[in-house]
Amino acid sequence: MPPRAPTSPRWSSPSTRKRRSPTTTTSIRRSSSGARPPRGSSPGSSTSRFRTAPASSSAAAAPVSSATSSGSRGAARWPAFRPGSFDIVISNGVLHHTGDPRGGFESILRCLKPGGFIVIGLYNTYGRLTTDFRRLVFRLTGDRLTFLDPRLRRVALNEARRRAWFMDQYKHPHESKHTYDEVLRWFDESGVEFVKSIPKCVATERFSPTEELFVASSRGTAADRLLVQLFMLLSGGREGGFFTMIGRKKA
Repeated sequence: MPPRAPTSPRWSSPSTRKRRSPTTTTSIRRSSSGARPPRGSSPGSSTSRFRTAPASSSAAAAPVSSATSSGSRGAARWPAFRPGSFDIVISNGVLHHTGDPRGGFESILRCLKPGGFIVIGLYNTYGRLTTDFRRLVFRLTGDRLTFLDPRLRRVALNEARRRAWFMDQYKHPHESKHTYDEVLRWFDESGVEFVKSIPKCVATERFSPTEELFVASSRGTAADRLLVQLFMLLSGGREGGFFTMIGRKKA
């Protein structure tokens, strides 16, 4: 029997995060090497177990296992886990820093149980254009004019966070950009059903405070998706032109 939606988690907020039941999460840290890990080992990775969440108390069923990749080229390409090990696999801002994002997606997908959910976060081809322009300006001016980045203008941001954002957005040695339609092709060709995107695929649809992240929404038309991505560009590439796609592996 395929796993059900992971206790119907809703759009996260401080109030919902307090009502969560135990979940086992395995996190993969960044590895400086893309080499295949030896059998039975996982260099550059670690595991952690902590409490995280359903959005409602009615979901206190069996524990949900999840894998979270947070920046490892090697681990994304050759994950050291048995196929079909996890109910949820999350790759947030990782695949676009690898040499083969599609291959990395297919690799981590193998770790997912039939009926399980995959969440991937990537840089958007359109939404990232503003960041690309600022990167060029910074390079030509010796990293001056950083006020052009709206996040770096925030008074409440301390120096450590400013530097972390600047280095991540403008100094990373490799990144790729992707579109909604490209990722939907990955899903369609790999047996993954589209569930939801952030921002949503239809520009007129907005997230509500009680949004169910793992309940399917419309994938819209090609024109809808293009419009959403153009809005990302016109907004100045907020959040670095980042978007998220959620899918469910067919049983």
